[in-house]
Amino acid sequence: ADQIMTSIILENPGLKRTEAMTPVMQDWMIFTPHFKQLIYRVLSLPCNVVVIGHVLTEKDENTGVIGNNISLPGKLPDLMPKLFGEVYYCHVASSDQGKTFQHQALTKSPTEKFVTRTQIQGLPTIIPMDYEFIKSVMSKTEESK
Repeated sequence: ADQIMTSIILENPGLKRTEAMTPVMQDWMIFTPHFKQLIYRVLSLPCNVVVIGHVLTEKDENTGVIGNNISLPGKLPDLMPKLFGEVYYCHVASSDQGKTFQHQALTKSPTEKFVTRTQIQGLPTIIPMDYEFIKSVMSKTEESK
């Protein structure tokens, strides 16, 4: 995304900017279709695609509901989760058994604050960020088909 925006800024030197490499509204209007095109191209490749982004927290002025999404401009935060079959929220989770340790985890269950989903059967609600664990659950799912 940063490379696309840098390219757009360099290709449009006539736009009035407060600072040389700071995007203005016209840049963002050009950015969105370029970014969408890039995502669609990457998704057409014969491989797994993982997108990692920062969380953008916003309050809906009409409902007062606070929601979280991937931090992207315009309508892209609403589009991105729709493009993927697997959508998780990564966070630090504490043990609910009175232990004090914390670990990174993925959440698969949607809430009013996060859009998440999975097609992998058998995953717990809080998924340890352990590749071997996820791989074992996926192989069990494949065997049951």
